[in-house]
Amino acid sequence: MNNQLRQSDKFFFDLVKPSWKSYLVSFLLIAIVNAVEIIWVRMTSIAVEDAACGRVEIRMAFELMLISLLIFLLRWGSRIVTFFSGRKIERMMRGKIYRNILKLSQDEMDTYRTGDLVSRLINDVSDIRMVLGSGFLQVTNNIIAYAMTITVMLMISPQLAVSALLPFIPVFMLARFFTAKMHDRSVLAQKALGTLSSIVEESVAGIEVLKSHISEKWQTGRFKELNFGYYESERNRARPESGFIGMMSGIIWIGIIAILIAAGITYRIYPQKISVADLTTFIFLFAKLVWPTVALGWIVNVIQRGKAAAIRLQPFCGRNYEAPQDEICLGDSESSADNKFAIQLKDISFRYPTRSENTLKDISLSITEGEWIAVVGSTASGKTTLARLISGLRTPSSGSLKLYGTEILNMPVSEKKKYVHLVSQNPVLFSMSIEENLSLACEKYDEEKLYSALHEAALIDEIRTTPEGLKTRIGERGLLLSGGQRQRLALARAFLSEPKILILDDVISAVDIDSELKILDGIYLRRKKQTTIFITHRMLLLERMDRIVVVDKGRIVADGNLESVLSASKWLRESLEAEKLHIRYRSGIE
Repeated sequence: MNNQLRQSDKFFFDLVKPSWKSYLVSFLLIAIVNAVEIIWVRMTSIAVEDAACGRVEIRMAFELMLISLLIFLLRWGSRIVTFFSGRKIERMMRGKIYRNILKLSQDEMDTYRTGDLVSRLINDVSDIRMVLGSGFLQVTNNIIAYAMTITVMLMISPQLAVSALLPFIPVFMLARFFTAKMHDRSVLAQKALGTLSSIVEESVAGIEVLKSHISEKWQTGRFKELNFGYYESERNRARPESGFIGMMSGIIWIGIIAILIAAGITYRIYPQKISVADLTTFIFLFAKLVWPTVALGWIVNVIQRGKAAAIRLQPFCGRNYEAPQDEICLGDSESSADNKFAIQLKDISFRYPTRSENTLKDISLSITEGEWIAVVGSTASGKTTLARLISGLRTPSSGSLKLYGTEILNMPVSEKKKYVHLVSQNPVLFSMSIEENLSLACEKYDEEKLYSALHEAALIDEIRTTPEGLKTRIGERGLLLSGGQRQRLALARAFLSEPKILILDDVISAVDIDSELKILDGIYLRRKKQTTIFITHRMLLLERMDRIVVVDKGRIVADGNLESVLSASKWLRESLEAEKLHIRYRSGIE
């Protein structure tokens, strides 16, 4: 825990360092305004004593008004500088965290829930901003106010100063106890909020499933339970905070009583030693410490929430996800024999963190440039996992994976994405227009290029029939499109990226036969400059493949042309025959 707290302190230091000039200006403004306030207090006390003696000066009243205006301007300036700096750091930090989240590997992404990531990006960053904005302002003001006020009080009357400050001793003794309590409970509250955010995100994303299974009541009960847990964690966090603030309020009244008692005793012993102006100044100065004292509880809470947020955000701010590397050109390899292969896997094994056994076991496979490869196998045989390894979304547990002779682990992510593109069965589309979704694949494009990609994906006719064409918005996750249209739009986006290796993970499963043939024709025209891997359940596609790889229980059990793999794989023979029977049956019905 102590190590985490030290890391959180360094985290804040690193954030403030680039903006140290702004925070220095804010510190100076706060110091000046506290000095001016003490001058105002002394002048007001003298005015009170003069009024008690029947002397009233209009000039002093005018001067006090000017000083009050100056105090307002200084306070306003210090807040503007501090809050603007905090907001700037918040913007930069949120941008950095967002970029680093996008750079997370799939293995790392699997360790977080979506709602928890959203909570960290929004709520935790806001907690950091509170520390660097209002928190810095209050801490700085408290330190300067205490230092200046106590110094002046000691100069006026050490006896009264000691009497007034005695009640503050238990405050600082108990602050450490309350600080530890609030930190631990703040961490638990923020974790509970992250869990609550996750279930909301899951419910919204899966609303169709919940409605189709009439599970709204069950999901509402689950949300209610988690919401109550968050409510309880916030209540637990609020208890020490409320106790601390209540203690502050009580000490204020004790301090005022102590001042009056000490003043009465001092006046009895030394009748001429304390004047009305001095006593008034003392009461004003003590009142000046009221808000900083009451605010201690709030400050401690803000700081502890900020430290808890810093601990949760450090994985996304504390390191670079893609270390600088020298430029790597595909094809540069120690072995020139490897260069003839677009893809080369040697003894590749892979295991998901949540499983005890390897999903892929000792996979060795070499694919030459321009080949059409079909990877087939039963459900959960490891086909999609193999596709994700080749595309770089997953990292092999062991073995070697090379693209054009270069080890994939040594390739920068930006370079890797230029050469490999994976289109999954359930493509991800964004709540934007068709044009904007397509433009994600390339920085420079024109309508002719977009229409060409749509034509190759057999989607051009449907786009042209829409009133807005490429400007048509497709809804969240493309829900305004059919399943086949979503797959073809994702395929058109892949065509625009012009990768050297295109991996299609059952992407035409929701496409009719005519569209499927058009798509295959479009892909076939690219074969001279593109290696294509089909992950498929459609056995009739195999007749057009150069090679077929059969995967079973994480191992390659057959590899070759259609004739050779049919003789080697009983499962493939049965699957192909079953599909032909199914087609004949459907044709008979129609």
